Amino acid sequence: MKIELKKEQLFTDLLYQLTPRPVTDENVLSFFTYIMANNNKAAMTTVEAVKKEEVFLVEKDANKS
Repeated sequence: MKIELKKEQLFTDLLYQLTPRPVTDENVLSFFTYIMANNNKAAMTTVEAVKKEEVFLVEKDANKS
């Protein structure tokens, strides 16, 4: 699967959409390991942002608009 991002702010939405549910450390780690093994540059950049705490893994509240 090839994903092209035009704007940096799309990283958080992409991350949310692709992150496996339920969001657990094990699920997220295996997900990122899979992506990194497949050389997805955009996702690897997102992983670096997560490590630097520029992006936070949070569940979106469906009740808020």
